[in-house]
Amino acid sequence: MISPILVRPVGFNLGGWLSQSDLSDKHVESFIRKSDFEAISKWGFNSIRLPVDGPWLFEDEGRGRLSPKRLAFLKEVLGWARDAKLLTILDMHQVPWHSFAKPELDNLWKNDEDLSSFCGLWVELAHALKGMDAPLWFDILNEPTAS
Repeated sequence: MISPILVRPVGFNLGGWLSQSDLSDKHVESFIRKSDFEAISKWGFNSIRLPVDGPWLFEDEGRGRLSPKRLAFLKEVLGWARDAKLLTILDMHQVPWHSFAKPELDNLWKNDEDLSSFCGLWVELAHALKGMDAPLWFDILNEPTAS
């Protein structure tokens, strides 16, 4: 296993898989596979950046609890990365209260309740992933912006 503390990430961004796409089950289950992680590692890379949309991972369009089905899939993916000796940088790409692509959606910076909800998502996710036997870094929020 690689040490996440002593590594300089050099790898691939896996955008368009669990973020920035239609996120249908068919897409998620077929767009990237375990063999892709193995190929990335064989090419000499040591990491992947995994953008994930909050509305895909959390119920109620990103405002609710973690989806058990999607959490199980995420853990499987983290296992693929571990098996390929890849560090995963988990990027919370979109959340209901912030989007770098939609400047009008900036409640995260203006509403304490929304900020608290966002922090709650991360508390739940970090707790669910605690103890994973896989090198994992968190990119708390993709391209934070504030007006």
